[in-house]
Amino acid sequence: DAAGRPSMGFHADYDACREAFRQRATEADATLTALPLQGPCWGGHGRGPADRDGLTIDVARLQSSEQDASGKENVLCVHLSGVHGVEGFAGSAIQCAFLEEVASGAYKLPPRTTILLVHAVNPWGFKFGRRFNENNVDLNRNVVFSSEFATLRTRAASALFERVIGRFTPQQPW
Repeated sequence: DAAGRPSMGFHADYDACREAFRQRATEADATLTALPLQGPCWGGHGRGPADRDGLTIDVARLQSSEQDASGKENVLCVHLSGVHGVEGFAGSAIQCAFLEEVASGAYKLPPRTTILLVHAVNPWGFKFGRRFNENNVDLNRNVVFSSEFATLRTRAASALFERVIGRFTPQQPW
């Protein structure tokens, strides 16, 4: 980078990627928040709580200090990495490279701009090399809101589905 340090680039595992992201976020003067995996939604099948210990979704917030007199609304840009855990390596490298640019002064946020970098949306999948999370859910495709779910459960096809689901759905992550 511009300061003569080697680029953080790609790393061998989740822990090294997370450390690089946190380091670069700090160097870029971002507000950094670590969200640990906890609570009832993280009590999935198979692997125990020990496999979730230390896993976090890290969020770096960069906000332009400049405002303008245009009266226009602020702009929010959100960049996610690791929705599919195994893809976290590329997303982490991109986020670290961007943070390096901000830290070095090579990139300056436009006025009225906030950027959120969400590192490792699926930290369990990232750490264990899985596309799915610890509950065997693909976070990019398995989103159904409560009202939609209630409607889907009342359909006639649901009864057939309930009879065969056990044959096709593993009870534990692979």
